[in-house]
Amino acid sequence: MNFFSEYKPFRNYLRKFEVIESLCVLNSYVEYFQRGKKFPRDTGISGLSSKIGERPHEFYLEKIGVELIINGSSSSGKKTLRSWNDFAEVNNKLRTLENFIAGASVGKSNILLEIYRIAHRQFIWQQYKPDDVIIARYYKIFKHKALELIIQRVFSMDAKTYMLHGIWMFSGFIKNCLISRIEKSNGLSKEHLDTLLDHYSKGLPELVTILTNEQKIDENYAYNYHSLKAYPIIRTEFRGENVLACPFTNLLVWRMTSGIFYEINKETGFSTAWGNAFQNYVGEVSKKSNFTVLPEQEYIVKKGKREDTTDWIIHDGDTVLFIECKARRPTIDVKSVLDEDVVKRDLKAMALAIVQVYKNIHDYLGGYYEIGSENKKELDMYPIIVTLEEWYIFNPSIVKMINESLIAELDKEDIPRDYINKMPWSIVSIHDFEYLTQIINSVGIKAVFQKRFSSKEFPEQIMGVFLKNQFQKQYLEAEALFKNDFDEIFSGFV
Repeated sequence: MNFFSEYKPFRNYLRKFEVIESLCVLNSYVEYFQRGKKFPRDTGISGLSSKIGERPHEFYLEKIGVELIINGSSSSGKKTLRSWNDFAEVNNKLRTLENFIAGASVGKSNILLEIYRIAHRQFIWQQYKPDDVIIARYYKIFKHKALELIIQRVFSMDAKTYMLHGIWMFSGFIKNCLISRIEKSNGLSKEHLDTLLDHYSKGLPELVTILTNEQKIDENYAYNYHSLKAYPIIRTEFRGENVLACPFTNLLVWRMTSGIFYEINKETGFSTAWGNAFQNYVGEVSKKSNFTVLPEQEYIVKKGKREDTTDWIIHDGDTVLFIECKARRPTIDVKSVLDEDVVKRDLKAMALAIVQVYKNIHDYLGGYYEIGSENKKELDMYPIIVTLEEWYIFNPSIVKMINESLIAELDKEDIPRDYINKMPWSIVSIHDFEYLTQIINSVGIKAVFQKRFSSKEFPEQIMGVFLKNQFQKQYLEAEALFKNDFDEIFSGFV
C-alpha cells in the first residue's frame, strides 16, 4: 500500500526549511530530553516539559531529521525550526501522516504486532541512553581476544583505542552539534579519529541519495531502517565553511557499540568470536552474584554422545537458573514490517534456544551430569535466555508465538510439554540481567522468580519492568558493575 499522496504535503512543507540549522535545532531538543542540556537562547524555547506525553518524542525528532535531510534545502534564507510554531507544524504534520498510515494499516488482526514494532522504535530512547554502563559493557565485550583481533583488522586499532576515540567524538558533539573539526588532545591520534570519521560519516549529498533510495512511503513508513543510524555524522558546508554535524548523538554511541555488528559481521571468524565474547561477559556478570556459578561443561549421554550444559548455571541450593547466551540481534525486518510470518521466523530462534535449555535440564534430571545441588525433586529450575539486545518479549501475541514454536520443538525432542509450566522461561536482556544479579543478591533467587511467576501479568512483562516495579528499592540501589573497566579506557589519557 502506497501513501505518497498523504506524504506529499509533509514533503512540500519540509522543502521550505534549511537542513543543517534545522538539524541543530532538533539536536537541541534531543539533548534537552536525554541529558537536560539547556536550549540555546536563539531558539526562543524555555520551560518545555520533559514528561512523557507532554513533549515531542525523540523517535519523532529522529524521523523529522531523516526527512529534512531528504527534502530540506541547503540554501540559506529559508525557514528553520528555531520558530516554535514552525517546529510544532512539522511535528504535527508528521504525526498526522503516521496516524493516517496506521489507521489504514493496523486493525484487530495485527494490533499486537504493531505494538511490538512500536516498542523497538520507541523504548530504546528511554532504556538505552548513552552512559558509562553501556560503554563499559561493550568495551569488555570488544576486548575479548578473538573479537578484538577482528576490530583491529577493520579499524586498525585495539578495543581501548577504538572506545576512547569514539567517546571523544561523542563528547565533542555533545558540546556542539556543529563543529569545524574534531579537536585532537594528548593521548589521541588524528589518524584514529579520521578512521572513525571515515566509518561513521557521509557527505550530505551522498547521504541524501542513500536515504532517498531507502525511503518507502508504505505501511512501514514510520519503522523502516534509515542509514543515518549507520552514518550519524554529516560532512557538509555551512555558511561557507566545511563542517561536521551530528544531530543525534545517541545514534553515534549506538553505532560505535551495538552498531559495530553490521561493520564486522562479515569478517572471518566473527560469529564464534561475537558469541564467545558475549558468553564470557554474561559469565562475568553472573559471578557478581553471591551464589554458585558454573560455566559450560561437557557431559556424555546415551551411546557416548557428547553434549554441553547451558552456558552458565547459577544456583543457591534450592533454586537453579539455567542460562543460555544469545548475542543474536532481532532482524531489521522484525523491527519494521507488519508481517506475522517475519516475526514468527525471528522468534523461532528464541524458541530453539529455550528448547536447548529444556533439553539440558531434561538431561540433568536424567542423571547425565551434576551441578552440586542434587535434591533434584525439590529444586526450582528456571531457563533464562540472556540477549545482548532487548527483544521486547512482553505482549501475549509474541509470547504465544514463541510457545507455539516451543511446543513443536519439544515434541520433536520428546521432552515433556509441561516443562513450560513447571519451569517457566524468561528472555532477559543483558541490561536487565545486570540488575537481576544484584537484586537476587539482596532478596534471593527464589523470591524473584516465585514472584514473577505467581501472576499471569508478570511473566509477560519485560524483566526490567518487573524488577523495577516489584523490587523498587533494590533496583534503585543497583550499581554499575564494571566501573574499573570504564576507567581503564581513559588510563594514560591526558
